[in-house]
Amino acid sequence: MPFIHDTLRQKLLTILSDEYKDGEFFMAASHQLILKMRSVSETIRGQEIDFNALRDTIGEIGIFIHNAEQRLTEVEDCYTKLVDALSEEKTKKK
Repeated sequence: MPFIHDTLRQKLLTILSDEYKDGEFFMAASHQLILKMRSVSETIRGQEIDFNALRDTIGEIGIFIHNAEQRLTEVEDCYTKLVDALSEEKTKKK
């Protein structure tokens, strides 16, 4: 099995770590969404629930979903760049 060259290794690390911070933004956005959903669950479990406050709190989930979707798009972009870098390296070897 052939090993990758240092230049490719550095390119892949630059994409992952420098450009996309190892996916930390996606993980943070996902974590915020989870926390918001738990907050909604706790609000619903409460004895007295104000309808308008609950509606607004549930509406905030949409904001967190949007943020997570944006970060997921960044992860997809990272994946594409990684695949492209590997493809370019394979093409060079032909």
